[in-house]
Formats: sequence, C-alpha cells, structure tokens
Amino acid sequence: MLGVLAVAGVLSIGGVAGYRYAMDKMNANDIINEVKKRAVTASQQRILGQNISLAEYGDNGRIKGIHTVTATNDYAGDKGFFALTVSAVP
Repeated sequence: MLGVLAVAGVLSIGGVAGYRYAMDKMNANDIINEVKKRAVTASQQRILGQNISLAEYGDNGRIKGIHTVTATNDYAGDKGFFALTVSAVP
C-alpha cells in the first residue's frame, strides 16, 4: 500500500510540474505574440518618420497588466532602428 501511495505522489508531483511548465510556455508565447504586434506598429511609425508611440494599446503599454513594453526611438545612435524592451518576464 505504501508503494502505491509513493507512486501516486510521484505522478501527481510530475503532473503539477508539467502543468506549470505548460502554463509558463503559454504565457511566454502570448507575450511574444503581443510584442510582435507592437513591433509592426512601431516599424510603421518609424517608416512614417514618427516617434514610436504604443499608446493605442492602452494600459500604459502593458501586456496582461504586468509586463511593460517600452520603445527606444533610436537604437545604437541610428534613427533608422528602434528597440522594444519588455520588463518583468519570468
């Protein structure tokens, strides 16, 4: 009986760890997809010669209310490039 309980415990711990991994992976994919959308918007603004403004996304540029996306209008001193930085990514 102790053997059965030990096996059940190991399987349940493995299941919880697998579930947590899958949820983290899903959240990471959501963040990546959202940043890609914002990169398209930023590149269109740069093509038009505008400064990057991600205000249309609301919530102060946050993804899911946690991860903040900030834009740099010139990257490495070149006005033709930009950078998007995401903070608080686990």
